[in-house]
Amino acid sequence: MLQQAIEEIRRIGASGKQPESWGEFFFGFIVLMLLLGVILTLLERWFPEQMSQPSVLRRPGAKVDYAYWWINHFLDKVAAIGMLFIALAILLLRIPRFESVLSLQPVPLQALEAFVIGDLIGYWTHRSMHEIPWLWRFHAVHHSSTNLDWLAGGRVHPVETVVTKLIPFAAIFCLGFSPAIGIVFGPVVALHAIFLHANVRWDFGALRWIVSSPAFHRWHHAAEPDAINKNYAGLFPFYDRWFGTAYFPEARRPVLFGLLAERDEFPDGLWKQIRYPWRRCGTLIKAQATAKKPMSDVQPPYPSNQA
Repeated sequence: MLQQAIEEIRRIGASGKQPESWGEFFFGFIVLMLLLGVILTLLERWFPEQMSQPSVLRRPGAKVDYAYWWINHFLDKVAAIGMLFIALAILLLRIPRFESVLSLQPVPLQALEAFVIGDLIGYWTHRSMHEIPWLWRFHAVHHSSTNLDWLAGGRVHPVETVVTKLIPFAAIFCLGFSPAIGIVFGPVVALHAIFLHANVRWDFGALRWIVSSPAFHRWHHAAEPDAINKNYAGLFPFYDRWFGTAYFPEARRPVLFGLLAERDEFPDGLWKQIRYPWRRCGTLIKAQATAKKPMSDVQPPYPSNQA
């Protein structure tokens, strides 16, 4: 059975993207950072939403964000290995896949379906990270920057980086989509996520509730009571409208970003931030043991969970 599963993974991956060497991996990352740095920094300078926000070249926390980019790019390789194990487990456990139904469709149609389904999964994954206290500890790292720009979009805890890649992959794999869509799906989702954090004022006009924009997502990072736990969708804002979590006023823009309740206690250094969720989870476990309550009954130290 194991050999058959391995052969099936090889067959599925034959039409997908071939593995790259470590040299190609890091060289590609450097080129990507340079291109993004030039293009997005210029856009932020020409079309800024926050006129007074300092440039990524000189703002506080920029060095920490650069470090996160390097760490999480390396973890892309780790996530890729995790994807192989997930695929192997699905095949060994004989979890049903719908390959015969979806993989026979034209690849462009499959890609469109994968975007719609993937963003629905992403919506609920993201929402869970806000509403489940111990998951929020990790996601709070992403919300900790008080200056929101394209570089701050890479400030993601390593645990979140891996988890948010593996969950959609498992779903897409079970549904039986062709691996060829990964050539489009992965880069588009990743680049769009970076763009969403840019300090630009675009809201996409008539498409503002169809395709997520920087103006839409900046409200998600706003440290304002009305914006708490809003705008979870990464690609399609209509999911937030359907599930009652949309907040996108036309008359004003957010002016304050970052955390609210944890703003003063959140550390600045890279390694302190990476350790922060584990320390806070330890506090919850200790509180549970002291109070002899289920974990769900221990109140988180922020109001209604953080934005």
